[in-house]
Amino acid sequence: MTLNAADHGVHHHLDGLNLYYWKEGHELLSDLGYLWDHPDKYQTARTSAHNLVMIDGKDQTGRGRRGTFHLFSVTPTVKVMEASSDGYGPDSAYRRTCLQIDRGPAGSYLLDIFRASGGQRADYIFHGPHANYRVRGLDLRAEATGGQRQPVSPGEAGPALTGVLRGRGQSPWSVVWTFEDGYTFEAFAPGCAEESVFVGNGWGQRDHRNTDVGATLPYVVRRLEGAKRNDVFAAAFVGSRGRQTLLKAIRVLPLPADAPEGAVAIAVRTAHGVDIVISTLDPAAITVPTDVGDVSTDGRLAAILTEDGPPSSACLIGGTSLSAPGLNLTAPNAVLSGRILSSGSGGGHSYFDIDCDRPEIQGLRGQTLFATDDGARHGYLIRAVEPADAGRRVFTKRDHRGFEARPAKTWELPVTAFWDAGTPCR
Repeated sequence: MTLNAADHGVHHHLDGLNLYYWKEGHELLSDLGYLWDHPDKYQTARTSAHNLVMIDGKDQTGRGRRGTFHLFSVTPTVKVMEASSDGYGPDSAYRRTCLQIDRGPAGSYLLDIFRASGGQRADYIFHGPHANYRVRGLDLRAEATGGQRQPVSPGEAGPALTGVLRGRGQSPWSVVWTFEDGYTFEAFAPGCAEESVFVGNGWGQRDHRNTDVGATLPYVVRRLEGAKRNDVFAAAFVGSRGRQTLLKAIRVLPLPADAPEGAVAIAVRTAHGVDIVISTLDPAAITVPTDVGDVSTDGRLAAILTEDGPPSSACLIGGTSLSAPGLNLTAPNAVLSGRILSSGSGGGHSYFDIDCDRPEIQGLRGQTLFATDDGARHGYLIRAVEPADAGRRVFTKRDHRGFEARPAKTWELPVTAFWDAGTPCR
């Protein structure tokens, strides 16, 4: 799984927060790559050629576009990335939270939460790996396109498709792709009364030498319209050897009236139980009625996995408490932060000296420290922590493994707490 938050100057596609998903030797959410100096190179560089949200049918900005990572955390069962981009300007919220949830021998799946505001229309776009697919739970009707590739829908801006089918995504639905070797890929949507869905054939050529001229891929477009529309798209993706049996459905849960702005709660029904994920933009206390009972947390992200009823594991990121029936997970701090005193490199090592005297940072090896300098924010896996003359020395590279610590002024570490049924809550 790759979530792209690169600045435009690094990667010249108009694709901030594009999501790429490769699993078990199969490309599931594809990226069309580069056509280099081909006259049609814009076709793979434009926003609608990627797996993301498009606002008002317009490309993202190019020159000057910046991306920022906010969360990056790894636990034995849940891996989380969250990033934002200013591809539609500083006044438009554009943030993506992706979780890879590991169900052990049963497999893993990807949960996607995309917040996008601004404009009059938002299109959540993704394209599948090939044309061998079927749609479940969605009544699609043909759009009159006359066989010509044109924007969805006719007369509007947006991804140019042929063979367009349209439906209302009111109830949960999914799309299933089957590979020649029997591998399956399924994309789940929770259903939304205000959502329109389009499926059609779009640009699929990848080779600048024109060996695949005319190639197409199926594009799926989920559309919300209106200035007061819901700003959140949720989806789940799962790949499986043979028939997919892990995921059953996903559902966006209703929130209490006092829920913090931007909060999202999702229930994922699996073959083994219900997984609950609560995501917020800022740490604030929230209690959500769920399939497993009331779940309360003050974290930036909380996830509970269940196995035939009771919780089997849980993680809490950027918060101090997560509770549900049979679960009480706590952390001494939600976030640690401070000044960077200096940085250095040599002998295969690289490090920050930070002004931190909290002893708990010694146990945060493997978590992610974010370093900021003049608005640029970079995340570093903590390789080791040692006492320094002042504060602590945090190694971002140890024995030639890791990344060079770039000069920065401040640091932040959203603390991650984890529990599974084999250990006591902490």
